[in-house]
Amino acid sequence: MLKPGLIQIYTGPPDFVNYAPLGLMLRASGRNLRTLYVAFKQAAYGDALELAASRLEPNLVVGRSMGMDPGSQTPPVRGRVLETFQKAQASVLEGRFDMVILDGLLDPGIQEIVEKGELLLFTQKKPAHVELVLTGSADDEIIQRADLVTDMRVHKGTGSRTPAGADIDGSIEVVTGNGKGKTTHCLGKAMGAALSGVSAFVLQVIKSPRL
Repeated sequence: MLKPGLIQIYTGPPDFVNYAPLGLMLRASGRNLRTLYVAFKQAAYGDALELAASRLEPNLVVGRSMGMDPGSQTPPVRGRVLETFQKAQASVLEGRFDMVILDGLLDPGIQEIVEKGELLLFTQKKPAHVELVLTGSADDEIIQRADLVTDMRVHKGTGSRTPAGADIDGSIEVVTGNGKGKTTHCLGKAMGAALSGVSAFVLQVIKSPRL
């Protein structure tokens, strides 16, 4: 179990869909902690976020103001991004939440709007008990402020076949990363699938020093 109040950063390739935020929401709610999720990019989870908020209420609040309209391919609106960041910053500094996830805040397009100096000051002023989770492409100066940095990678293989030769829908994914977050990513993906009406089964091999 991680200590409370850490600053976590999740990075990965531009096309990588990181489900760790969904897993973090679920874990926090299970411990009766309050989480604020704010998207600075088009959310890849579809309706799963809204369903998660309704199922985990009041422990999960999903920010409504986003840096980019859903489905839009245009650059993020500067005023909306700044407003979203300021609201999230206020929520963190007031200590109303135990965990705040700022998804996509470190993406290059957003970092052109939110100044790095303001972000660094924000991490310094964060209350000690608030866990801050940032995703995107962080530079060395921001990474040095983090307690945990995970570079996530997903390696996909083709689907297998039945003995009769019929294709099995789906693919095999191997998730790797330098740091914590791989199990949380898988847990979040299972949660997103379940909320989308897809059956999900989780089998976890527990690592123990006693074995």
